[in-house]
Amino acid sequence: MRLRPAAILVVSAIFASACSADSPAIGPTVATTRAIETIAPGSAGGRAQPPEMPPDTTGDPTEANVAAVVVAEVAEPISTAIAPGGELWLAQRGGRVVVFDPATGAIGDTVLDISGLTIATGEQGLLSIAVDSGNLYVDYTDTTGESQIDAYPLDPAGRPGARRPLLTQKQPFTNHNGGGMVIGPDGYLYVGFGDGGGSGDPSGAGQDPSTLLGSIIRIDPTPGSDTPYSIPAGNPFADGTDGRAEIYLTGVRNPWRFAFDPVTDDLWIGDVGQDKYEEVDLLVAADGSGLGANLGWNHREGLHPFQGNNSAEFVDPVFEYTHSGDPGGCSITGGVVYRGTRIPDLAGAYLFGDFCTSKLWALSISGGKLVFTDLDVAIPGGQLVSFGVDRDGEVLMLSLSGQVSRLVPAVVPSPDGRTYPTVAENPAAVAVRLVEVERLLRSTDPAEPKFADLAHEQQVIYRTIGRNPDWKAPILAVVPDDLVDTVSLEIDARISVGGISNAEPPDTMPAWAIIEPLSADKLLDIYRRASDETGIDWTYLAAINMVETGFGRIVGLSSAGAQGPMQFMPATWAEVGTGSIDDPRDAIPAAARYLVRRGGPDNMAKAVRGYNNSAAYVDTVTTYARLFAADPVAFRAAQSWEIHYVSAAGDLWLPVGYRHDHRIPLSEYLAEAPWSMPPAADN
Repeated sequence: MRLRPAAILVVSAIFASACSADSPAIGPTVATTRAIETIAPGSAGGRAQPPEMPPDTTGDPTEANVAAVVVAEVAEPISTAIAPGGELWLAQRGGRVVVFDPATGAIGDTVLDISGLTIATGEQGLLSIAVDSGNLYVDYTDTTGESQIDAYPLDPAGRPGARRPLLTQKQPFTNHNGGGMVIGPDGYLYVGFGDGGGSGDPSGAGQDPSTLLGSIIRIDPTPGSDTPYSIPAGNPFADGTDGRAEIYLTGVRNPWRFAFDPVTDDLWIGDVGQDKYEEVDLLVAADGSGLGANLGWNHREGLHPFQGNNSAEFVDPVFEYTHSGDPGGCSITGGVVYRGTRIPDLAGAYLFGDFCTSKLWALSISGGKLVFTDLDVAIPGGQLVSFGVDRDGEVLMLSLSGQVSRLVPAVVPSPDGRTYPTVAENPAAVAVRLVEVERLLRSTDPAEPKFADLAHEQQVIYRTIGRNPDWKAPILAVVPDDLVDTVSLEIDARISVGGISNAEPPDTMPAWAIIEPLSADKLLDIYRRASDETGIDWTYLAAINMVETGFGRIVGLSSAGAQGPMQFMPATWAEVGTGSIDDPRDAIPAAARYLVRRGGPDNMAKAVRGYNNSAAYVDTVTTYARLFAADPVAFRAAQSWEIHYVSAAGDLWLPVGYRHDHRIPLSEYLAEAPWSMPPAADN
């Protein structure tokens, strides 16, 4: 969505005033290739040794192929935090904090509304939230323009209670309020304050430890006691004699987002520059994570002299970029270290960007050197204002214009170059191709790769006919006599499948793993052993195994909590199961014993209804059992069928290798695997 130019100027004000534009643009001072070394030490009179680097990151961002997919639109998203119960809370600059589902993009309950305490204008408003086990913390500018830190103790239901003010910081100007806030690895609350605004730090706050301006502070909130917070003993001015006791580090201009690496405890800071240089600071855990550090503002901007003398005591940034060149921008947005699992190439990399360009970048470490990677992603909506993570460590990007995006793998190649089978749009053409496919299946060795592709095409044809049951008669009219019974049973079974569930197709993807099943011969051996033991015909066991999990391809809990290749509830498994509920060698015989207890083999309709109390389910299983008994090729082909998932976007193909531990948005999956969606004519 594009805004009118006038609207862009208004919305952009939160960062546009962070950097002045009264100086001519200059070229970048660091290399702009995909891989660069750490900034040279001492290039601006700084430290004699390069900044200490943590161990090499395990991922290689230069190989990453990622995309940003919009999952929701909400007014001015500004910050996220994970609540104790696992909910993700999303803050809006106007003052609301809402429950947000990163999988579906759904906005839930409002857990807090402080819109009466703040005004969202310029660089002001609700700027950040943080949550620990007992409190929700908010950082905002109040209606007079002062920075306010409040705590809201959580009640037994995990919802914020009464407001408890913690700290107020007067602001001489309306810009550079900082606003970053995190719970550190030590459990303390860290809050970032800008230098007070104006231009060039007119009050010299960056180098004045007697004020909280121009610093990141660390406090131990105690909102339930007589004092709002206490001072951690390790703070550099803990006794308050040489500086404010709350200060953790000094010398920042406007630290717009900082984050601890949840694995290493390293502290990464994005500090907004004046009019030439934006900087990233890395403060490693082995060196105290920045405790007592001075980052140099306003004596210098990045590595370069600004006002006053540089000092060997200043901690050098590890990366800087200018307001021109490549990379370039105008206002850094500090990010997070990637610790999710979906994008292994980013493991351990620091992700950040720029408000003005909304480009996404990564910093990683290789051989003790810093590596910069342009990930070639522009954040939807522009105006990249913040990053967040869900409880699985996957990354969210927030645009002040309203978009909340997830970082996902970019388009994934289809498995082994295979494609979704195309089906004709009329029954006459479908009948011709169906007969060809059935003939080819009967002349092809199941061990040949071609057999799997033919079986998949057969499957998609029957699924298409099942969605168009009026096609059955004209198709059977042209099918040769020797195939009529097989084709008729296949169509009847597929139509019955469509009646098992009347739920609306979902707009999320399932929390499944799709794996290779046992071979047809191994499954047949297990079915027949179970049949010999119980008298249940093997064809019913095969039909149930197929309908429930695609012969064991689907690994994951059902909505009711059933699991394993035969989808047992734990209580039912305790009744008939031995061994492992997830092992087909144990689960299939258990299913046979269960069917005996429900009336089989004498009354298989009753027994199958005991498995799933649905007439359509009974019809489906019974029809497939008849099909497998009548036509061995039908079983061999069905055992090669792929997993298809009926979604709001159509009949999606989920190949072996699909794996998601939680629901994800349908749009996100299609962005990374568009080949899984049927061709338009088949939708």
